[in-house]
Amino acid sequence: MKMRSMICAICFFVFTLIIAGAALAGSPEGKILRLKIVSIQDRSGVGIGGEAFQLLIPEDWQTTGGVLWRHDLANLVTLAMRVASPNGSEAVEFFPLTPHSWPPPFGFAQGNNYLGNILLPPVDPAVYVQQMILPQFRRQVNARIIESQALLEAAQALAASAQQRGYNVVKADKVRLEYAEGGTIMHEDIYCVLVYGQYPTGTIWSADRLYSFKAPKGELDSRAALFQALVASQQINLSWFNKYLQVVGMWQQNVMASIQSAGMLSRYISQTYDEISAMNRQAWETYQASSDRINRQFSEYVRGVETYRNPFESRPVELPSGYQDVWANTRGEYILSDSPNFNPNVGSTQNWERLTKAQ
Repeated sequence: MKMRSMICAICFFVFTLIIAGAALAGSPEGKILRLKIVSIQDRSGVGIGGEAFQLLIPEDWQTTGGVLWRHDLANLVTLAMRVASPNGSEAVEFFPLTPHSWPPPFGFAQGNNYLGNILLPPVDPAVYVQQMILPQFRRQVNARIIESQALLEAAQALAASAQQRGYNVVKADKVRLEYAEGGTIMHEDIYCVLVYGQYPTGTIWSADRLYSFKAPKGELDSRAALFQALVASQQINLSWFNKYLQVVGMWQQNVMASIQSAGMLSRYISQTYDEISAMNRQAWETYQASSDRINRQFSEYVRGVETYRNPFESRPVELPSGYQDVWANTRGEYILSDSPNFNPNVGSTQNWERLTKAQ
């Protein structure tokens, strides 16, 4: 169960994991949206190094933050990242995922770290956002909650995956914030999915998905489809994932208490090897397929997202709807256009092919 829980934690690393945007541009050919692949490197200092994963972002957007290794917590790695428009008015942010357990064993108190889990009584997602996310990440803008919505069908869609990892309860909420930023009133939707493993000895629980979409008031709903498509685009690097599983294996063999410092974690990482075992490859394929499936299910609750077949890749891709044509090239870039006269191959050195919708 621990292995499955940590495989999930990466993922969403993944990361459980900030993207964002709306690089919409007007042109003589009509409305055009250009998306590019960005490589997220593991530059955490004590990490594996190299590319951790890829995702799609609008071509003029920037990322900050990234992969975060935490030697003292059970998930070992999470994502703390933001991708935003050039002026920062639109963004998607991934918040770190923290594992919890309750009740405290003898000699421990609320807030202590016990075997890599922060001791905290289980709460619902909206309460978690209010008590844990706002004080840590939105205190400077004095954000207030103006709406909270339970995502019952989304939680149900994630239930099967959670059960495979030892969690028997899933709850999901969308919490809308309002605050002023640079003289502009902003709205931000925080999507919080919590999973709970209830056992006779207590409850192990954690955020499984924890990210937000931000835009000026009145514009957020129209941007949500693009934001969700970007969230769903992440692809974990197989080589990185292979080494991560090796570190997890050493963690399990030596028990969490043995990792007392970043130095110890670095020594574990230094013992990993490049060869990818059949088991680790299968775990990567299973994770990616499961992640694609869950993202498609979750996107049903963020309207305006459609699934396309990419002729250059074996996996489907989710992109915003409302465009007449969608084009892709071998570099993993996309162009969405609403004009029948637009052809990106004209004057381009790249080979662009039109995508068809998945059935």
